Amino acid sequence: MSELSGAEKLERRVDVSAEISDYVYTYEQNYTKALKDNPKLNQDELNKKALKDFYVPNNTTITDAMYDEETGVAALAVEDSQTGETYIAYAGTNMKADGMTDVTSDMAIGTNDALYLEELEKKAAAFYEKVER
Repeated sequence: MSELSGAEKLERRVDVSAEISDYVYTYEQNYTKALKDNPKLNQDELNKKALKDFYVPNNTTITDAMYDEETGVAALAVEDSQTGETYIAYAGTNMKADGMTDVTSDMAIGTNDALYLEELEKKAAAFYEKVER
């Protein structure tokens, strides 16, 4: 890992964060397509298909990814070898990936449906905790 100045590290963080924020949507679309095409595959096999030929920023490695069919929560974790940091990106509404699942989530957010919001939070937090370990 090369030593970056404070400004270089900040710029690197912004660049990697911006890129993976886009990539998580691509991952979600790839995952849901693989799920539709291969409904009998398990989660690991679906992840492999979703991440096949997947581009990530230079000097980064995908360390984990997840998609939850029930809530539409999708996330991607990337480790940056230049900074030694791990970044997590979550996808927001992505109609191209899972259609009404995300609309249902958006409606739950808009109506402040506490039970549904708790379920969304659990999925997102569980991924964070898994990556943190």
